[in-house]
Amino acid sequence: MSLKELKRFIIVHGEKPYKECQPHQEFFKRLEKAIELADKKTVDGIMVSGGTTRKNCPAEASFGAKYLQKSVDMPVFVEENSRTTIENIKFTKEMLIGCSLERVIVISSKKRLFRLQYLYGRLWRETRDKIEFVGVPDSYGIYFYFLELLYFVYSIFDVNECFLPRLAKKLFRNG
Repeated sequence: MSLKELKRFIIVHGEKPYKECQPHQEFFKRLEKAIELADKKTVDGIMVSGGTTRKNCPAEASFGAKYLQKSVDMPVFVEENSRTTIENIKFTKEMLIGCSLERVIVISSKKRLFRLQYLYGRLWRETRDKIEFVGVPDSYGIYFYFLELLYFVYSIFDVNECFLPRLAKKLFRNG
């Protein structure tokens, strides 16, 4: 089955790997949830979204696809260019233009669901009535929930991520 033939699919959002390039435990949880949902045979394929977010490490999507292909009997596609959640959505949407979408299941961490619901509604309105968000339990503490809330507020005002990347480049000079 080609990408353009997909009607019902899962999108798994990546997670930045550990410094040693080992996949993050939160990413494994998302992949396992995708396997669980794929076993129910209610989807046609899986899209793993995530680029190279740590220098000298492979793209998150590449690892995720290899992991999934060992366990599922359906097509697994990769979006390997994104480095942020917003780019995950934009680049996946670009890849799926022309698909007759019936159902989309988005898998990420529970702490990110509120922000994801907002971003998908803003950046990919065509999926509004067809999308389901599935959050896997995460092991982050309350500090990370607070940061996620701040990032959500930032997303409302800068959905195209214009300010923060420029600020980071000025602060860290190596982009």
